Amino acid sequence: KMENNNSKGGLVVGILIGIIIMLGVGACLFATNIISFKGGSEESTKNEENENKDDSTTSNMVKITLPSGNVITTNKEYEEIFNGNEKIAVRSDGAFPYKEAKAYNDELYLEDLLKIERNGYPDDFSACKNTDISNDSFDFDNDGINELIISFCEEHILFHYYDGKVYAYVLGGYRANGNWRIDGTTVFSGSAVNGGYTKYTFNKDKLVSSIILQTDSKIYTDSTANPEDIIYKVNDKEVSKEEYDKKLEEQEKVKMVDFVNYSN
Repeated sequence: KMENNNSKGGLVVGILIGIIIMLGVGACLFATNIISFKGGSEESTKNEENENKDDSTTSNMVKITLPSGNVITTNKEYEEIFNGNEKIAVRSDGAFPYKEAKAYNDELYLEDLLKIERNGYPDDFSACKNTDISNDSFDFDNDGINELIISFCEEHILFHYYDGKVYAYVLGGYRANGNWRIDGTTVFSGSAVNGGYTKYTFNKDKLVSSIILQTDSKIYTDSTANPEDIIYKVNDKEVSKEEYDKKLEEQEKVKMVDFVNYSN
């Protein structure tokens, strides 16, 4: 009996030792998994954050099919104006030197605005053959919502979103705004001597413009002036020709806005 008891006791002890060993191994594996799991979890969380960040950036963008059949990608805030479901707050002082221009402070649908503006030109005006729209992403005031530009005839319409509303600013084109660049700058030319770059940005719903580069003459003339009579300005401050040329070279390296056909 004692032998049976001893053998039973040994068996029990052996089982207990086995259980303890298994528990110890399991605890080690569990601890290892916890460390590994935490590392994987942190990495997974970072990936999810990055994905969510990317989603928040890209989910606000939509593809718009234009009347020409071309497709552009722009912010969702503009979607309803292209669908004809939402009016635009139109602004312009009507200061166009080349045609009978309308001063705006109205709300219009996009197609109505384009129709009104195009009606101000002769039917055979060659510059009115196509209506084009910007196909680049650019944000003149860094508010997170891109601007858009529609260009036709001899003018441009600059679109800006602010506080739940799309605004459209009707701007002259001929010698007033040309070669749009993604930093909000355009070329102007008042004469053979007077010319430079204008920069556009926004203060809430107000369009703000400033001349950042300009050449002019000390004496009024529509023709070329003597080199010593030319004034060079950067941000409205008179500078040397060398400093002006350096700034001009930097400005001309900024990417120009790419346009595609909006409609014929």
